[in-house]
Amino acid sequence: WHAADLLSKASICELIARVQPTHLYHLAWSASPGAFWTTPENVQWMESSCFLMDEFRRTGGLRAVGVGSCAEYSWQDGGVLSESSTPAVPFSLYGRSKLATGNYWAACSGVGQCSAAWARLFFMYGPGCHSSRFPGVVIDAVLNGRPARCSSGRQLRDYIYIDDVAQALIAIGESSVQGPINLGTGMPTRVLDLASRAAEMADGLHLFEPGAIPDHPENNPDSLLACIDRLRFEVGFRNFTPLEDGLVQMVDWWKRHRCQLDSLAPAGISP
Repeated sequence: WHAADLLSKASICELIARVQPTHLYHLAWSASPGAFWTTPENVQWMESSCFLMDEFRRTGGLRAVGVGSCAEYSWQDGGVLSESSTPAVPFSLYGRSKLATGNYWAACSGVGQCSAAWARLFFMYGPGCHSSRFPGVVIDAVLNGRPARCSSGRQLRDYIYIDDVAQALIAIGESSVQGPINLGTGMPTRVLDLASRAAEMADGLHLFEPGAIPDHPENNPDSLLACIDRLRFEVGFRNFTPLEDGLVQMVDWWKRHRCQLDSLAPAGISP
């Protein structure tokens, strides 16, 4: 393992010079739940991520994969979001910073010997995800005997299991596909169904309170789903963990590790 401050240009230069990588996976970003949408650190991460690409290319790097977000798209109409046809008009500083970074990486791709892909992640779940993120917030509440108060949950979202994210990123890195690639399953899941099933698996369905809090009025469309044609047909990744199986693994992990959850750092990537 090599530790480095990726917000420091000097640290980036030292790391790249020491490791001299041929392949780069960039997942780091500010991801504190709730705060990541608006934090000024997004701009710092954008600048550092572009500098990281420059140094990687300058020292002979061959293949780079960065992790972006479905928040790079316009969410005004929702529905199925496509790399080629959905407007890239983000509503947040987070989305705008991710989009600008992905665009810069795409502009660098194919210049010289380096190629780059940008994975636009949808809604990840699974073991290790932060307890204040959905559906972890439901599982954490009921396991600790607290009411799990939720909104209506009427929305449809595209949830992808954390291990599938890792395997898909490996497949993208091993491919020659360039530019933005949606990273989701293409399958709709109603938020209410996922929340209630998670509560039931955690033996806390009696604590689940749908509709107890109002729906968020902005940037909360009825559906947000990934068009995964590029992932399936160009990258060749088609193996997804069934939602039921993923939830079993997630709840089991939570039961075994809940005493440590308060000290968990937020995941480095967010939707």
